Amino acid sequence: MRGTRRADAVLLLAFLALLLLPGAAMLTRPAPLNATLNAPREPDREADRRGGLEGVLALLANLPGRFDADYGLRRTLVRSNNLLRLALFRESPVPEVVAGQSPWLFYAGEWVLEDYENRQPYTAKDLERIRLNLTARRDWLAARGARYLIVIAPNKHTVYGEYLPSAFGKIREDSRLDQAAAYLAEHSDLEFLDLRPALFAAKAQDRVYDYTDTHWNDLGGFAASQAILDRLGRMFPGVKPLSREDYELAPETGPGGDLARLLSLQDHFPEKRMNLRKKTPPRARPGTRDYEDPSGIAERAMQVRETGDAGAPRALVFRDSYAWKLIPFLSERLQSAVYIWDMRFFPEIVEKEKPDVVIRECVERYLNALLRETPGIFPPPETPAPPETTGTAIAAAGTGGPDAPNAHDAPEEMGAPEREKQRTRQARHAR
Repeated sequence: MRGTRRADAVLLLAFLALLLLPGAAMLTRPAPLNATLNAPREPDREADRRGGLEGVLALLANLPGRFDADYGLRRTLVRSNNLLRLALFRESPVPEVVAGQSPWLFYAGEWVLEDYENRQPYTAKDLERIRLNLTARRDWLAARGARYLIVIAPNKHTVYGEYLPSAFGKIREDSRLDQAAAYLAEHSDLEFLDLRPALFAAKAQDRVYDYTDTHWNDLGGFAASQAILDRLGRMFPGVKPLSREDYELAPETGPGGDLARLLSLQDHFPEKRMNLRKKTPPRARPGTRDYEDPSGIAERAMQVRETGDAGAPRALVFRDSYAWKLIPFLSERLQSAVYIWDMRFFPEIVEKEKPDVVIRECVERYLNALLRETPGIFPPPETPAPPETTGTAIAAAGTGGPDAPNAHDAPEEMGAPEREKQRTRQARHAR
């Protein structure tokens, strides 16, 4: 009996110690934890320093946020949970990340898995709306002496889908990108560049996307830039192709990318980055513009590059995060290039920049951005807007989200029902 009581007392003390350990950690560690992409919102610490009744009330109102941010051992507990679930079940504890075949991680937000499975095909109205919208932009630009090139970067899932869990399969043959490319080829003369062939060809030689990141790597960006410059060369004879001989491969292993960061496990998922370094100093130099950057976000600031090559075209590029790996290569063959991180089309910037070509770069999962109308261009001011599409949700803003993957560009967020379906599929695969 005495031995049983002693054992019970030991268990009770151990239980109390576990309960008190996070609190003790909070007291001995006053500084907040470093934030990660999935960390709670930082509390208002200024409120903690107010005096009097106002300070007391502010402190009480601030307690939930401070507790969430400073909870003792929070990072250790979150990381341990994530590691355990990944090690035992190859199951991601974060809805925005899917663990594929090791070491591959895949993004799962912004409907990208539904896009991979071809669950949301375009209707005939959707496709015609895209055609009318892009044609109107092209014609508006032509009246101002500029060409228009639409460039679509494939999702990582499209190029490396064989490494996704088997729970994710295609329910129909054609993707939305297949539909759009085929429809525009048959019903328009638009310059529409699908980068999938270029990326698949490059994939046969080396890895073109990061294991732990949403994006392509330097090798993928180089292959994409070659394809874009090849198309530009048909439009502008002064555009010269890139030469792989001008660059050297410099692999470098470091912390994992944005997907590993979402898991708070960048150290456990190191990334071997396939860096391409130019053997000679780059021709393109940073430049400036005197008009306002529409992104309004420091991390997405307008990028300007200039070579001064009068025989090459001036480009204005409306882009997303995938263009980061295009800028070092594409800029080398352009007289000047202005990169605007935004899914919208800005006529006022076109008027100020007076480019020879406007490029709309868009990753496959943001293809709905092509449905977005441009007031005053499409529909024209005297024409009523076309009926709303019924086949798919139209991307809303496309200018900000968690990217920003990353945060990402996030035209729309996955709703609770879709997240639950995703968790169910992951759990089924794990079993």
